Amino acid sequence: MRPPVPIAEYLDRLTSELRFDPRLSRRVRREIEDHLLDVVADSTGTNPEDAARQAVARFGDPRLIARQYAPASLLQQTRRVGGIMILAIAAILILMKGRVALYDLLQWRLNSDWLGGLGAIAPMVDRYMFQMSLVLGILGWLYIASRRAAPTISDDYHHQLRRSLLLSVVVSGLLIGAVALDTMLGAMRPIGAGMPPLAAAIPLLSIAVEIGLVGVIAVELRKVLQRKALVSSLFADKA
Repeated sequence: MRPPVPIAEYLDRLTSELRFDPRLSRRVRREIEDHLLDVVADSTGTNPEDAARQAVARFGDPRLIARQYAPASLLQQTRRVGGIMILAIAAILILMKGRVALYDLLQWRLNSDWLGGLGAIAPMVDRYMFQMSLVLGILGWLYIASRRAAPTISDDYHHQLRRSLLLSVVVSGLLIGAVALDTMLGAMRPIGAGMPPLAAAIPLLSIAVEIGLVGVIAVELRKVLQRKALVSSLFADKA
């Protein structure tokens, strides 16, 4: 059964204010809807529409309610991205090590004539970019894991989240560069060794998985940056 119009309109406003966290928005909407309907049901002798208006008025401004949830929600989402990034980097490291072991086992050497002077530099740059992404990823995750949710989005809290997200952006950039170089080198190695397509499929498949993992990181990071912007707008009129 659809709730009375005042409650339905109130819940729609609340859902809009909580759009920075869709899962949280659905949960809070259900909880508040149940509470408001219980209040209306207990208001005997009062018109349901009037009772709904009174219940909504007593519950408070949806924007103020959303502000109470925003700091913890944004911190949780930032931590989630950091965790995904660490897991993705660990998986990419395993794939890279496994591919190198396969190359050594089957003696698939990189044809340096194809790359000229880059033949020696590119693998080294690839390795250092990945190592930097690993170190910065761990530091970023430890940093955001040590933060505590604030009661409101203060300037200090805003700077903490921004530093964490900036580290995540840098790590993503380094990781994208490392995977791009690894893709180029990995694709050239089986071609240069003259391997049959079936044998080359194993390392190329692992490279495709790496690209997919980087894509997941980019998508999740983009979501958090968009939601951070929504939270900032939620507090804009408070400044």
